[in-house]
Amino acid sequence: MSAMRSRRLGRELNELNKVVTQRQKALEDLQVAQRDLAAAEAAQNAAALSCANARITQAKISASSCEPFVSVKADDLKEWQIEICGSSGTLYEGELFNLRFRFDDNYPIESPEVVFVGKPPLHPHVYSNGHICLSILYDQWSPALTVQALCVSIASMLASAESRTAPPNDQAYVSKRIESPKKVQWTFHDDKC
Repeated sequence: MSAMRSRRLGRELNELNKVVTQRQKALEDLQVAQRDLAAAEAAQNAAALSCANARITQAKISASSCEPFVSVKADDLKEWQIEICGSSGTLYEGELFNLRFRFDDNYPIESPEVVFVGKPPLHPHVYSNGHICLSILYDQWSPALTVQALCVSIASMLASAESRTAPPNDQAYVSKRIESPKKVQWTFHDDKC
């Protein structure tokens, strides 16, 4: 592994961990503010109610600015597990999904392999084996993209879904038992794969 690649992955991992920590702190702040709100309501204290409501609003804004990140696990710089959360106001709101990122020696010149692990979301661009049909993971990859940008793009893809449906060719694709989505010649046309 080249030193430059290791430094970049290390920086990206540090940035993701910061975002996850910020989200966790915001969610903890939200819980405290909600408890304070309940106490202010019980005491019928208008000033405390106003203060608690303001803190709840701020904590929600802070937490949403850190979406979709929930956790990052990286035992080394070759494979990461990232848990993301479905965005508020979408079909996947509050649902948790696990992504596996695998980095080969050509990263960042080539994209990492990114798949859903565990139970993937039922989505027109996500196959039941976890493979994701998203152009920036393949043909539209740029070395300027980061893991954080990929996660936000995947969360955005999920947020744009109008229905929970599998890709039309899901069964045929999965039956081919393709080990890596990077070995597939994807065809991207409009919003369909």
